[in-house]
Amino acid sequence: MPDRAERLGDIYEAMEGRPPDEWGRRFDAHPNAVAPPLSAVGPPGAASPSGSRGGVTTVVRHGRLLFRRRLRLLLRDRPAVVTLVAQTAAVATALAVAFGDLSRVENLLLQARDTVTLLFLLTVSSIWIGCNGAVKALVGERPMYRRERAVNLSPWGYFAATFALHGGVAVAQVVPLAGAVWWLCDPPGMGWPVVGVLALAAVAGTALGLALSAGSESEEQAVAAVPLVLIPQIVFGGAIVALSGFAEWAAKLGISAYWAQRAAATALPPDVANLAGVTTTGRGLALAMLALHAVAFAATAVVIVRVRDARAFKR
Repeated sequence: MPDRAERLGDIYEAMEGRPPDEWGRRFDAHPNAVAPPLSAVGPPGAASPSGSRGGVTTVVRHGRLLFRRRLRLLLRDRPAVVTLVAQTAAVATALAVAFGDLSRVENLLLQARDTVTLLFLLTVSSIWIGCNGAVKALVGERPMYRRERAVNLSPWGYFAATFALHGGVAVAQVVPLAGAVWWLCDPPGMGWPVVGVLALAAVAGTALGLALSAGSESEEQAVAAVPLVLIPQIVFGGAIVALSGFAEWAAKLGISAYWAQRAAATALPPDVANLAGVTTTGRGLALAMLALHAVAFAATAVVIVRVRDARAFKR
């Protein structure tokens, strides 16, 4: 490993090669180290050297810098970029092979049922893409975050940058996925309104992934928790079995796929919707509830991060 970094981004790549504690020991032992140890640094939120506690300007500045840093690192990580592209291509290919060109299906009942099933699988895939992409973000960077937080990093700027990057990446995956399925399968009612629903579902999935990441103790635990939250999205999404009673209320409260499916179904032609037995009303409510889920999951992640901050800096 070279002793000198040519570019700022090289520092973060090099840091991934060794544990944070080892870097801390090497820094403290360096003859030119002048910063105090973490134990001597004030708690998060303490005044900066300029005497400012920060505010909206600080949040925006930190968020912008962190977003650019994360984006540069992502774009330079070619295997990660290839994996993201492969995920989108794999899901699109699987759906295209399974459903084929739905516009050529002569049995209208079969066409209607397959269309609803395809839309449901697209919504679940969108949530999975967002969740899977963000689930390692907070827990994986926790040691680095705490070091930067100890020297007055804005937690709001940090979370905003994390959410914006992973949410943007998820949308960048889902939109081509929806476009490929639109072109290859040509399901009735497929259009830009459905693409918008899928993009919002990906954002909700991103928020869910960040909540899992914030509550996990390790990356392995976070990844293992993904099926635990995605399986209920499938079972209680409303497309496999008709929901009623407690199951329906549980779906309305906590299942993003339920509302994404309902929002996407409103784009179906009336004859297709009637044959499939789905309603095409309530688009506004479905979109509002889907957005509310994204906000609730994101807020949960923020609360967990702040609670962990308080506990970590009380030690």
